[in-house]
Amino acid sequence: MHGRLKVKTTAEQQEEKRKERAKKLVIYKAAITKTFQKRENKEFDDEAIDINHQLLLANPDITTEGDINDLFNKELSFTESCLRVNPKSYGAWFHRCWVLDTMPNPDWQKEHVLCDRFLELDERNFHCWDHRRFVVKRANISPEEELKFSIKLINSNFSNYSAWHYRSKLLPLVYPDRDNQLNIREDIRLEELDLVQNAAFTDPNDQSAWFYHRWLLGKAKPALIEEPVKLLCLYVNRAEHFLIVTMKKAVNLKSSCYNLKVTVDKQIVDGNWRSTSAHETVSCVWILDLPPDVLKIESSKKIDVSVSGFFEETKKLTVVFKNNTESWAYSIPDYSNYFRINLSAAETSLLENELESCIQLKELEPDNKWACLTTIFLMRVIDPDKYETEILTQLRTLELSEIDVNRINYYRDMYSKFLTENIIKGMPLIPHCDCDDISQQQQHREVKIPKDLTAIYNFEHLILVTKLDLSNNQLRSLKQLHPLQCLRELLVASNLINDCSGLENLSLLESVDLDNNKIETTNDLAPLKACSKLTFLSLLNNPIENQYQEANVWIKENLPHLSIFKYKI
Repeated sequence: MHGRLKVKTTAEQQEEKRKERAKKLVIYKAAITKTFQKRENKEFDDEAIDINHQLLLANPDITTEGDINDLFNKELSFTESCLRVNPKSYGAWFHRCWVLDTMPNPDWQKEHVLCDRFLELDERNFHCWDHRRFVVKRANISPEEELKFSIKLINSNFSNYSAWHYRSKLLPLVYPDRDNQLNIREDIRLEELDLVQNAAFTDPNDQSAWFYHRWLLGKAKPALIEEPVKLLCLYVNRAEHFLIVTMKKAVNLKSSCYNLKVTVDKQIVDGNWRSTSAHETVSCVWILDLPPDVLKIESSKKIDVSVSGFFEETKKLTVVFKNNTESWAYSIPDYSNYFRINLSAAETSLLENELESCIQLKELEPDNKWACLTTIFLMRVIDPDKYETEILTQLRTLELSEIDVNRINYYRDMYSKFLTENIIKGMPLIPHCDCDDISQQQQHREVKIPKDLTAIYNFEHLILVTKLDLSNNQLRSLKQLHPLQCLRELLVASNLINDCSGLENLSLLESVDLDNNKIETTNDLAPLKACSKLTFLSLLNNPIENQYQEANVWIKENLPHLSIFKYKI
């Protein structure tokens, strides 16, 4: 009364709940009865599923243990039927794994046999191979037994790439090398080489055996403890206030794994390391920007700059003279052996035998790309100097012939890589003389790369170069030039370059010759805006000449320091 709601008594509430439970119980019993009727009549329709869902929501614990086993077995049977329809169904295989891992007392041996049957239907079904590894682990099946299975498949079909790959995973487990030099015991490796040679000679054009062959000839397994990073070169620029380190392998100096220290006159200098490319977090070349007053000379005539940390030993740059703006130091005598792999006498003998076999196969099958390519790799590993000319000749033959037209660019890039390595290892290190004038070394800092390059490799070893001539090649990109932090003059005329990406990282760049390339719009020139010292730019015979007025306006607005700009009107 008076607008107030009547509050129910406790007795009334209990009675209401009792009636509600009784009502739900009637519905629940009816659903249970209906479920058993449909199960007995084998009516597994949408209504049965809907009722089952409602029962489980009302009582998730309704299923008995017997029902669980029955349910799991039906799920296994159901997924097997699904896999016969689509043997590469991700969902069916994953669900099957879940069922086996969840059900009590699964029959792993039966599942192992099922894997055999599915691999008989499709020996390269990677879903089934993954499932087999899952079953083998759960069933505690020995690697020795699986190794026998792999050779059974290989003997049945040499082209079974999956079986070869599976074998490469099992051999180190069954026959590990106790000396930790190789993946597997040497005697076993020799036996495997005989096996794979038989496969290669049986079907030379099949790639499966060749990939396994390359794995067998691979180097030692990675060390458990990572080797120290080797510092190759240390460079300092007093005028521009920065320091550069070049390492043998790419690292991330921003990672907490590394602790690099720079000292000037025994005083630690703090700063942030940055990669030479803003797009790369892992690099061989890193820059440290120094405060302007750090390299200021007062009483002493030289400054000691040392870098230590994760390297093999502390490396020190000890010569920065009063009248000089640059100085550098190397940690290696030269690059003559830099790209070689150190082989033992036994390894050399083994590889030479393999090379002889490949040469024999080439004579029988002159158009076989795998024999040609493996011959090249073996020559490169055994003695790159001895076979230098032959390697490049064979790569050029692969490129120009019709043996493998789909991989012409791959062979061209490989040719570029090997050619660049040959050039670098033949270059003397730029000397660092003990005098106030280092201008006499300028001739050693000018490099001309021969024609036919399609890609840029290993330019981290050219960080001291000030003039680079890449004219008359087939380069499409300049993005890999970012390590060349000392570069002032770049000649890339007569290439296939369509934009200047990569040059924005070269802060000292003063002159660029881009004649006879594919520069079309001012957007292609945008990276040059970061080159504040650029005074010369040549764009003769580029498509951008068709819009020279727009280009001229853009140049004046965005490259204010440019004093010479060449193009045809």
